[in-house]
Amino acid sequence: KILYRESDIERMLNDGYRSAYRQVAI
Repeated sequence: KILYRESDIERMLNDGYRSAYRQVAI
């Protein structure tokens, strides 16, 4: 079963992308 909705997945991906970008930027 899919536990997360598409919107939730997008949020997770966006948050992960932001955190990774911050680590690379710093």
